[in-house]
Amino acid sequence: MASLLDLVHGWEERSEIACASLVPGYPYADVERLGFTVVACGEAAAAEDCTASLAEAVLARRESFRRDLASPEEAVARALASPRGPVVLADVADNVGGGAPGNSTAILDALVAAEAEGAVVVLWDPAAALAATDGSGPGELLVSRPVAYRRTGSYMTGQWVDLGLCAAVRLGGVEVVYTTRRLMPFDADHLRVLGIEPAERRIIAVKSAIAWQAGFGDLAAEAIYVDSPGVCTCRLETLPYRRFTGWGDIAQPLP
Repeated sequence: MASLLDLVHGWEERSEIACASLVPGYPYADVERLGFTVVACGEAAAAEDCTASLAEAVLARRESFRRDLASPEEAVARALASPRGPVVLADVADNVGGGAPGNSTAILDALVAAEAEGAVVVLWDPAAALAATDGSGPGELLVSRPVAYRRTGSYMTGQWVDLGLCAAVRLGGVEVVYTTRRLMPFDADHLRVLGIEPAERRIIAVKSAIAWQAGFGDLAAEAIYVDSPGVCTCRLETLPYRRFTGWGDIAQPLP
């Protein structure tokens, strides 16, 4: 994407082009015109040349947009083999910012199965938070209380966050944090307020594709993007589109 933006800025340096834009689209919306769009404003002939050139560049980079993903089991094995941590496991298909619920247990299951030590997972699960609090849920209860704070990280700094009742439990060597309200991991404060220092953990699973970098980017020794099930999957070919007409190879102008 960065290389494409460089091309856009190059076109915008020309006097006959007022502005140009790339519109990657939102692949989780099932609409007829779902694909990548390029837009240019300026002198007619130059604008047509610009959009044609950018469209060709986008298509030429199509395969580069595919992310290499590891299965939950492979991701956990790689994280455990890493010489140092923390290793971030990005659960991109359960990305809360993309509209996913943030409650997939695919990575948690793999961590528990591998008897991973020093791992922490955050799940949106109000029922589990309540069950852990009253002692009816599985795992050793570490802490349970209402959680609210202001973000101190580099993004959304000062924003008030209210997660409702939260409970942290230990399942083997894995710490699981259940929240009553959903959370985008823009910071590491949501762990620290519960007494969990992420820098001291070996593995951190996040329900995010990119936003986690604001809170954990400086801490992470490595990041592994995980191919887990979920509504925000990167495997777009697995989505049951009904209105979308297909991934065309030829750029088509808007009517």
